[in-house]
Amino acid sequence: MSEVFSQSFHVRWSDLDPNLHMRHTAYLDVCAATRFSYLENLGFDMRKFSELQVGPVIFSEYIQYKSEVLAGDKVRVNVRIAGLSEDGRKWKMHQEIFKESDGKLAATLDISGAWFSLVKRKLQEPPEILKSKMNQLPRTDDFQKL
Repeated sequence: MSEVFSQSFHVRWSDLDPNLHMRHTAYLDVCAATRFSYLENLGFDMRKFSELQVGPVIFSEYIQYKSEVLAGDKVRVNVRIAGLSEDGRKWKMHQEIFKESDGKLAATLDISGAWFSLVKRKLQEPPEILKSKMNQLPRTDDFQKL
């Protein structure tokens, strides 16, 4: 298994809500950016997904807020796989957002999804190369076969 992938972000003015802390959708944005950066590092950028005619589709996202994040804070977001079906079609991922200044956990995100055919417009098994990479993702301690 490879080490847990993470990425840092500075909280910008546009990431804030009227309470002057990071807005709920900004958390989802940095998590999505981290997931796609990880996939890009594995060789799966948008062009590759287009070539393979497959993309991820999200079924659910569950976020828990733990600690306030303010303008100018820097956060580090990680991603691990929490579940995977035998055929690789369905998956769950777990992400954590930490404040870099003190290492405090700011939020967690649990997301479930699947691979989607860009041609047939329905769920599909991922191509073998993608399936192989998904099986190599760092796993959570409570990883489950779906």
